[in-house]
Amino acid sequence: MQAPRIPYTILALAPLAGQLERAWKEAPVVLDRQEPARALATLRPSLYISLPRDLCPAGGLQLTFQRLRDFTPDGLLESQPYLADLAAAGRFLATARRQGMPATEIADGLRRWPDLPPLEPQPPLGQENRPAAPQDADNDTLDRILSMVASGPGDRVAATPGPAGPSFDRILDEILARIFRDPEFRQMEASWQGVRLLAGQGGLNENVHLQLVPATRDTLEETLAGLSSDLDRPLPSLLLVDCPFDSSARSLHLLDALARCGHALLVPALAWIIPPFFLIDSWQEMDRLPFLPHYLATQEFAKWRRLQESEAGRWLGLACNRLLCRFPWGADNRPRRVNLEEKEPPWVAPVWAAACLAGQAMAATGWPTALTDWHRHRITDLGLNMAGTPPLPVEILFSDSRMDQLRRCGIMALATARGRDFVCLGGEPMISADTTFSYQALLSRFTQ
Repeated sequence: MQAPRIPYTILALAPLAGQLERAWKEAPVVLDRQEPARALATLRPSLYISLPRDLCPAGGLQLTFQRLRDFTPDGLLESQPYLADLAAAGRFLATARRQGMPATEIADGLRRWPDLPPLEPQPPLGQENRPAAPQDADNDTLDRILSMVASGPGDRVAATPGPAGPSFDRILDEILARIFRDPEFRQMEASWQGVRLLAGQGGLNENVHLQLVPATRDTLEETLAGLSSDLDRPLPSLLLVDCPFDSSARSLHLLDALARCGHALLVPALAWIIPPFFLIDSWQEMDRLPFLPHYLATQEFAKWRRLQESEAGRWLGLACNRLLCRFPWGADNRPRRVNLEEKEPPWVAPVWAAACLAGQAMAATGWPTALTDWHRHRITDLGLNMAGTPPLPVEILFSDSRMDQLRRCGIMALATARGRDFVCLGGEPMISADTTFSYQALLSRFTQ
């Protein structure tokens, strides 16, 4: 069958700009596949990180991102002035120690960075009340200042034994650790990693496009209402929502709004769920659940079943099992200029992977179908969770039996193979379970 030359537009609603006071009212930002970072520069996402005043006298940092690199530790040092000043001061103290610079010159040099926290060394134990001899005062001051200069990657120099206290390098390491475990930062970075994934492996070309709309869980309902009522703009071909959902009343209400939006536009919509959807804390607890179709037939999931059985449910697909687009920062992926050990893997929502596979199919055949054909449509060159056994690019390796049960329940799941760095789609049911993404996508193409 001849594929129609109708543009295939993926419209992604995601927390791409941080917290929003109100729903996004402007036109979607069109991603340039040649320069995907231009969309980031257009949106200029920002967020505020609260910090103790001994780390940052201002009490926090307002971070702004204009490049994808700005989400990396080294990129943050280049783009955020306070962090750049900390790094520069650390290098200055390291150089001062190597050159034997007098303490007075060090003090003068540090005045170039007046906004940094003061380093206030304590005298060694047992010498708190002993005044320094005049001839030793200058050297003692220098030793106490430089004893706080930590070592690390690059040009950091080891601290000499002496009084405990912070150094600029250790302050920088602690701030970066707090940034990379901040939930809002992690969510924003994950969404932009998803954009990067689609730009690189989503088949974007002159006929397959990606548009971005900033949205959060709090603004999603209003954003969807605006999409349904705005008839002046061209219709998307696929709706993607990057917000985690469980089986709570609030989540089901938003999923119902998304399904109704897809139904009104006759466009498939994709969202994703987390383990609490099944009333568990992690995917590893799936083993204690009974046969999933029977489990979801219990009274606790009555509202979910009503959504499944609705006419709008045919237009909603739910995915699970997040993926890694990069290795966590740490022993296997060290930043060049700082010490950073991420405690949690930087997971990316599975909806980005599903949309990638739809884009690949469109680019290859002109139809967004056969997403489960992993020989032709899969995502490669992913990070691995080295804490897992075996290391995986996804949260969990579902058994064939569980994968089949998820399909019967109307839930898509990402799949992989042991020891491999690729993912594919283990099934493509919509939540009604009696139809598939491919069928609804074809129906949408014929109606547009």
